[in-house]
Amino acid sequence: MATVDNIVDTDGTVILDENMWMGSLDSSTNWLSGITGRSVGGVTANLQADKGVSLMIIDVTAAAQNTTSTITLASTEVPGLKGAINSVVAVLGIANTETIGKQPSEIGHSAGKITFKTHATSGANQTHRIAFLYL
Repeated sequence: MATVDNIVDTDGTVILDENMWMGSLDSSTNWLSGITGRSVGGVTANLQADKGVSLMIIDVTAAAQNTTSTITLASTEVPGLKGAINSVVAVLGIANTETIGKQPSEIGHSAGKITFKTHATSGANQTHRIAFLYL
């Protein structure tokens, strides 16, 4: 398998990909009473419950230690994505699932990319679990 930006290409796994309910459209019957019993009619449709923020958890393999890693969520690095993710809202956490005491640093995101630096002594080919919100 090829390695792209320190991520083993096509070796990723989608663990969870779910919409998060944060309100409702005035005409929506999916959540009849909204969060507090009122609709949020002033919020644009793509930011409401029917088309709002989603939570995704993925596992990816970082090929080398002490290296900046970039996951491009519009590529083939993570099989199982429903489509291109162009807007990461927040990275909730990144954990090295194989060497627990050697967690990544320099975590960030921009548009449809998530970046982090693997720990200096974590070892090669370590699985990292990433939780993030996206539109």
